[in-house]
Amino acid sequence: MEQVRPKTFQANALPFTITGVDSKADTVEVSEGSEPAELSDSWTLGGDFRQIASFPIDADTVFGSTTDTPDNLQSYSAAMLRRDGSAQSLGGNDSAEYYEPQDGSGDGSRIVWRASTINTVDQTGYDNWQIQIWDKSSSSSKVLGSAEEINGTNATPQTYGEIVPTANDDYAYFASNIRINGTWQESVLSWSLKSTGTQGKATIIDSGNFPAATQKGVIYASSAEQKTNKFKAYSKLMRNDGQASSTVFSLSSKNAKWGISGIWAHGNYRAVSFSDGTIDSGNYIGLWSDDFAHCLAWVHVKSSSVIASMNDSWIVWGSGSQTDNAGMYAFNWSKKEVKYLGELEGYSRPTIASENDIVMIPKHSDSDQAVSFTVGQLR
Repeated sequence: MEQVRPKTFQANALPFTITGVDSKADTVEVSEGSEPAELSDSWTLGGDFRQIASFPIDADTVFGSTTDTPDNLQSYSAAMLRRDGSAQSLGGNDSAEYYEPQDGSGDGSRIVWRASTINTVDQTGYDNWQIQIWDKSSSSSKVLGSAEEINGTNATPQTYGEIVPTANDDYAYFASNIRINGTWQESVLSWSLKSTGTQGKATIIDSGNFPAATQKGVIYASSAEQKTNKFKAYSKLMRNDGQASSTVFSLSSKNAKWGISGIWAHGNYRAVSFSDGTIDSGNYIGLWSDDFAHCLAWVHVKSSSVIASMNDSWIVWGSGSQTDNAGMYAFNWSKKEVKYLGELEGYSRPTIASENDIVMIPKHSDSDQAVSFTVGQLR
C-alpha cells in the first residue's frame, strides 16, 4: 500500500486555539496521492446502480441498498450485500411514502441508518428524513422517528454537513433542524433503544450538530458562533451522559472564523475536524485518545469538508460529496501513519468496519460513471 510522505509542522501551529483538553501535537500536511492502494483479499460490488454500499460489516458483507429495477428511484431497500452477489433485504420502509435508504453505522449485531424522501425540484434544500434500525437478535427493522413526525412538515431544512446516525447499546443519535418557537434550530436528537415507555420517542438533547455515540453517551458540537446558509462555526465540543451535558473543550479563533465540522468516536479514540468553510484553508483533523486525555496528532487536508469512519485501528476519511481535493486517506492509531486510498470526485467517502479492519473504497466504474466499491483488508 502506498504511503503518503507527509510534511510535519511545529506542534500547535494551528489557526485556532482549543481550551479544556490537551491539543499539543505535530501537524501532518496530507498531500494528494497518485495511485489507489492495494487491499488484501479484496472484492468489488456495485457499478451498475443495482447495489449501493454504505459501510462494510466483515470480509464478505457490507450494508447498503439494493434494487432489481435501478431505473425506478423508489425501488431501493436497505440490505446486507454479500461477496457472492446476493442481497438480504432488511426492510424498514413501512410508511406509505417511500424513503430512500442512505448512509448508516453499526456492526453485525445492530445497524442504524437514515432514509429520506426523494426531493422534487421545488424541495431543494430540504431533508425529509427517517431514522431506521435493524437488530440481528430479532432479525427485524423498524422506524425510530422522522422529521415529519417531529416538525409536522415534509420541508425540514437540511443541516450543515453530512450527518450519519450513530448508536451505542442504549441510544441512537442524529442531528436535524427542529422548529422551536417558530425558528429552525440545528439540534441533537436521541432515541432510547431500551424497552421502556420512552422507546421510540425523540428527545432533543441540545442545540448542535455532528453527534457521535460513545460507550458513555454522546459527544457533539454546539454554540454556533458564526452562521451562514452553508457553514456554521460551532465553538464547543459537548458531552451528554443521558442525564446532563457538559463542555469537553472550547474553540476560539480570530473573528470566530473556525468551527467544528465533524466528530467521530470509537472505543478508545476520538476525532474532530475543524473548518472555516473554505477550500483554501482546508480541514484540520484532531486525533485524541479516549475522553480526550491526550492529543495524538493533527492532520491537515485541503478540502472544504471531511467525512470519516473509524474503528480502534484506523480512521479513514475523504471530502464527501465535495468536488475539490477528492483524495481518500487512512491514519493508523498505533503507528501514526497516513496512507493514501485513492480519490473519487463527488463521492470521496471511504468507510471501515467497526469490528475489524475491512475497508470499503468507492471508485467510478465504466458503466455511465456509476460508483463501484472495493472491499478488502486494510494493513
